[in-house]
Amino acid sequence: MDELRHLVGSIRRRLAWTALGRIACTVSAWLAAVAVVGVLLDRLPAEPFLPWSPLVAALAVLGAVICTYQLRSQRPATLDVAVEIDARLGLEERLSTALLCEQRNEVLLVRRNGAN
Repeated sequence: MDELRHLVGSIRRRLAWTALGRIACTVSAWLAAVAVVGVLLDRLPAEPFLPWSPLVAALAVLGAVICTYQLRSQRPATLDVAVEIDARLGLEERLSTALLCEQRNEVLLVRRNGAN
């Protein structure tokens, strides 16, 4: 059972990295749009009025905070990952059922074909 937990954990981490890439692209695009608007506004008057060094640093920190928050809020649960694995591999919910039954302390009786 530990091997299954390790497998599900590694796939969960892989899904998290994929989600992080998707989130980072979206956040980067929005922050780049904000920076372009800032550049355009800074060029309108004769003298530039935006301090770009702290502004770029603040945008980078803001992007990191948004990515971290989004990643933590969208992190899939272990059972959700197991259901996804079952669906992709056609396991008919065997892995998710095994993980769910492991969490319970009940004794399960399985009736086999031909058994009473």
